[in-house]
Amino acid sequence: MPSLTVQQARAFILSRIKALPQESVPVQHAARRVLAQDIASPADIPAYTNSAMDGFALRCSALAADAPAVLRIAGEALAGHPFTGTVKAHETIRITTGAAVPAWADAVIPFEKVEEENGAITLQPGSVRPGANIRRQGELLRAGDAALSRGRRLSRADAAFLASLGIASVPVARSPIVSLLITGDELVAPGEPCPSGKIYDANSLAVQSLIESAGGICQNFGILADDPQVLRETLEAALAVSDMIILSGGAADSKADFSHRILSEIGSIEPWTVNMRPGRPMRFARIKDTPAFILPGNPVAAFVTFLEFVRGALLAMQGAERIWPEQIQAFAECDIRTKPGRAEFVRGFAHTEGGRVLVRPVASQSSASLSTLTDCNALIAVDHDETVQAGALVSVQLLDRLIG
Repeated sequence: MPSLTVQQARAFILSRIKALPQESVPVQHAARRVLAQDIASPADIPAYTNSAMDGFALRCSALAADAPAVLRIAGEALAGHPFTGTVKAHETIRITTGAAVPAWADAVIPFEKVEEENGAITLQPGSVRPGANIRRQGELLRAGDAALSRGRRLSRADAAFLASLGIASVPVARSPIVSLLITGDELVAPGEPCPSGKIYDANSLAVQSLIESAGGICQNFGILADDPQVLRETLEAALAVSDMIILSGGAADSKADFSHRILSEIGSIEPWTVNMRPGRPMRFARIKDTPAFILPGNPVAAFVTFLEFVRGALLAMQGAERIWPEQIQAFAECDIRTKPGRAEFVRGFAHTEGGRVLVRPVASQSSASLSTLTDCNALIAVDHDETVQAGALVSVQLLDRLIG
C-alpha cells in the first residue's frame, strides 16, 4: 500500500473538499466562524474626534512658552454630551474620556498635570503639546476601508470590533455538520460499570470537542457494536445529514474491524496511509460526495490525526485562509529520537527561558495513554527527513492555539 508524506496527504485531502455555502449570523454569535465576504467599515473610526483622557480641552496657542498659564473653566464635555458653547482665548472646558473634542481645541491635558482652584486651572510651561491626548476622526479607519478580510476565522475580539462598527449581522460560512461514530465492543460509556476486558470510551468526548473547536457541529451517534449491519445502517443514516463523517476505531483493517469493509462497500477508501507516528492507520474515504475519515482507536493517535488532517479539512470547508496547524520554532532541550523517513508528532512541553522558546519531549510517547496529553502543551513536528539533536531548532505546534 502506498505511503504518503504528511504534506502529500494534506494536499490530496484538500483536493477532495468542497466549500460550504454562506449564511448570515448575529454578530454576537460570530466568534469562531469564518468570514464569507470582505467587511468594509461603514463609518470613520473613531466616528468623531474625541478625548483619550479625562482632563481639560484647550488651545495650545493660548499658552505662554515660559510662564504658567491660568485658564478659566467655561463648561464641560461628557461622553455622549458634547460641549456646544463658546470659549474665550484664556478659557478651557472640563472633558471626559470619549467626549467630543470641540473644533477650537487642539490638546487635552490630564487632570493630574494641572492645579484646579476657584473655577480655573493652572498649568506649567511645556506640560502639553498640540495634539496631545486627542483621537482624530478616521485615524484608525476611514469609511469604506477594509476592516476584516474574507477567510478570517473570527475571534471574540473580531466580533466585538465588528459590533463597534455598528454591524449587527455577519456573512459567514455555514458550520459543517460532522457525524461521529465510535466503534468497539470493548468500549463502555463513562459512568457505566466497566467489567474486566472493557475500557471507558474517551474518544467520543475528545473527538466531539475537537470537531466543535474547528467550527463543526457534531452529530454524535455514540458507541457502536462491532456489527457490520449496525455500522452500515448508522453510516447510511449519518450520510443523509452530514458534510463529513468520522469513524474512530477499525482503522487497522483487522479481521475484527468492519469499518474498512463497510466503507468500501458503500463508498471508496483511498489506497494509501500516511508515514507518521502516531496515527499511521488513519484512512481517508468518500461516501458519494461526503468525505470520511477513519481515525485510529488509540486516543492519542486519534487526537493527533484529527489536528493534522481533519481540522484542516473542516476549516477548508468553511473557506478559512489558514487551515493547517501553525508552527513556531523552538530549541530542543535534548536529542529527539525518531525513525528515519517517518514524520513524528512528539508530545512535548514548550516554555520560554532567557527570551528563547525551549521544548522537550514528555516522558511517555504511548499512543494509547491520554495522560500524556495532560502533561504536554505542544506537538514537536519532526519531518520525514529530519534529525533533531539537542540545541537544534525544531517546529512546534502549540496546542492552545489549535484547540483553545
